[in-house]
Amino acid sequence: MFTSGQGPIDPLTNQVLQGTTEEQTRLTLSNLKTIIEAAGFSMENVLKVTAFLEDMSDFPTFNEVYKEFFASSKPARACIQAGKLPPGWKVEVEAIIGKGG
Repeated sequence: MFTSGQGPIDPLTNQVLQGTTEEQTRLTLSNLKTIIEAAGFSMENVLKVTAFLEDMSDFPTFNEVYKEFFASSKPARACIQAGKLPPGWKVEVEAIIGKGG
């Protein structure tokens, strides 16, 4: 399964979370996890993650939250500073999921 880029959209309000990089990363990864689980997979099944950051200097903060979601599995990952993300987004994440993870 391939997910499209997920961002810091609050599922209750459908609005962008105007928060810190840490808060936006946590919500983005939570949204990704919800999609993965709704499709019958788990975070253990994630094979590859691509993360886009507004500012690469936020990588240490992103990485600390990322480790909470991928504590036991270590999928391949790329992290890129994006030239321009949607308005208000500090982070966007996409993933490839499969039974081989």
